[in-house]
Amino acid sequence: MPPIARIPADLLHDIFDLVAHAEGAGRNHNLNGSINCIPVSHVCRDWRSLSLASPMLWSVLHLDVHSSVAMLREFLERSRDAPLFVKMQGPSSVWSSTEDIIRMARVLSDHSSRFKAFHVVSFLSDDMKSVLAPFTSPAPNLRQLSLSAASYTSNPAIFTGWMPMLREVLICSVSMPWVSYQNLVELELSDQVAPSLEDLLWSIRNSPSIEILCLDLRGALRVEDSGTVSQQQCINLQNLRKLALGSAQNPDDVLKILACLSFPVTTSVDLQLRYSEGATTQIDIRQCSPSIAEITSGIDKAFLQFVSSHTYRHITLGALDGLYTVKWEWDVDDGGDVAIDNVVLSTIDLPALQSLKLQTYGFYVREETWLNVLKLFPTIDMLEIDFRTVHHIVPATIFSVLAENGNDGKVVCPNLTHLIVSLVGDVDIHIWSNLVVSVLARQRLGARRLALLDVTFDGALPAALIPLNNIVGQVEVRKRQNPRVKTTRSLSAHSTR
Repeated sequence: MPPIARIPADLLHDIFDLVAHAEGAGRNHNLNGSINCIPVSHVCRDWRSLSLASPMLWSVLHLDVHSSVAMLREFLERSRDAPLFVKMQGPSSVWSSTEDIIRMARVLSDHSSRFKAFHVVSFLSDDMKSVLAPFTSPAPNLRQLSLSAASYTSNPAIFTGWMPMLREVLICSVSMPWVSYQNLVELELSDQVAPSLEDLLWSIRNSPSIEILCLDLRGALRVEDSGTVSQQQCINLQNLRKLALGSAQNPDDVLKILACLSFPVTTSVDLQLRYSEGATTQIDIRQCSPSIAEITSGIDKAFLQFVSSHTYRHITLGALDGLYTVKWEWDVDDGGDVAIDNVVLSTIDLPALQSLKLQTYGFYVREETWLNVLKLFPTIDMLEIDFRTVHHIVPATIFSVLAENGNDGKVVCPNLTHLIVSLVGDVDIHIWSNLVVSVLARQRLGARRLALLDVTFDGALPAALIPLNNIVGQVEVRKRQNPRVKTTRSLSAHSTR
């Protein structure tokens, strides 16, 4: 008896099951799912008998425009009453016909009660409507649902909205029924038309076990009865691990949702806010959400990123551990310093922050705005500034701002002891002069002594920094080409120690 014949049947079955759930690596991209078991069933008589006697091996249905209706019918017959794992993949080309896969959708619709996972992805809007249209019967055993269209698709509630066992929902650009999902663990909706606030909160309230909640809404969130909403008790999501909220219309919609939610301090939070021209209302996220206030009170290391392109600008504040992020975005024509000063900065409040990394990418604002930015961080003792993608006017401006008064008549960032700066190219002498003037002015204004100045740039240590001798504890100079190699300079001797 050959060694392979001695493998126990139960072990063979487990191996076959792995084959059925493996993604194919061949040229034919639809070679995955149960179709992988066809070669297995042709190896020998025993393997064929074993595979055909195992309905689960034929229940993983990965279908695309290259699949056949006959193959689908054969797999449905072989799978008997086993739960079905269905994935329908749209064509890679707009010229490919979708007639067969739409026919397969009609065949599959008679088996909705067997669905355990149902994924329909990468279809154009009209094709997505045609593929989903037959699924009008309930799916009482469905656990996973993911739908993704190339553009927004308004569709009647799939499975008539009756999916009582649903645990994971990932939907992009397809309308979603706002019904009760009491067993739901994960809900991720992107490019989703905003429902009424009442419907949204009702669905969340009836999903007490939810762990991941990600909502990216388009259009304004409707409030049918503000009195009813305000009287509702806060929804306590004690199992929530990740919260992501975004609105392409109005940041107030995100705040309305936040105000109704309570979640643990360990929850990862990602907020995407859109500034609209003319908005002047300041936003206090900590006051709006006690849960956010508790999370931000524990952040001691963060980054603040300014990015500008030809069409849009965005500012992102985030904890370095990745557990808290707020991103503002707006069109270039919709606002500049006004947007930052009046709205964006009002959402920044990190009372325990000790270390800040400031990054600028093609972003230019007036000196007063940079002052308003740094005034928000009176508690930091470390400031790292990345100037590698901006004109030298920006570092000169920020160095000047560091010598100005901040809150309560104190110098900006009064506790600053470590300053880390990254520059690029030949640095103008006035940049170093501004830095020296700033450090000297900070000392006169009562700021703490700068213990470390860490500079990465192209060039040797400039003589312009010599006046910092006996004021700065240590200066470390790094070459931009190899920032890991550093030299520690004595400013008085101007040589390597």
